Amino acid sequence: MLDLGCGDARATARLAAHEPSALVIGIDANLDAADRVIRRTRRAHEKGGLANLALVPAAADRLPAELTGKVDELRIDLPWGSLLEGLLAGEPSLLAGIVRVLAPGGQVRIVLNARALPARLSPDQTAVTLGRALESAGLSDVQAGATAIAPDTGWGKRLAGGRPLEVIVAEARRA
Repeated sequence: MLDLGCGDARATARLAAHEPSALVIGIDANLDAADRVIRRTRRAHEKGGLANLALVPAAADRLPAELTGKVDELRIDLPWGSLLEGLLAGEPSLLAGIVRVLAPGGQVRIVLNARALPARLSPDQTAVTLGRALESAGLSDVQAGATAIAPDTGWGKRLAGGRPLEVIVAEARRA
């Protein structure tokens, strides 16, 4: 599993704890906010260590070559900054990198905060555009739409402020 744009990596660590048989990799261009998780990961298992979690500093559009064709599930949850901009623009190098790391049959799931969209974009427009970009990148079984969720991450809960969070969800698969 790959958590792209993992930020402080707390959600990534929870995923690793809930999926002990899976290797969970968190990637972010800046892992400074993940120091606490990095220290905890190095502990012994009985003290909360997570041997199945790896955190890698890398730009989203330059994913490590070692991941080529090996990712069964790639998640991008509530990105911001350049990762959000790249997704909204259908950045070819970003999308090509996502497709490149997915294993055959691998899935990608993207959740965008509708409030983070530029004013000129509606959630429905964004869902259509993102879906087309994923199809153009060579992914299949593309589904994209606007909805509301009850976030389960600290970041998502802060964004939602106790209410359902309006999001755009896109899912696709590599053939």
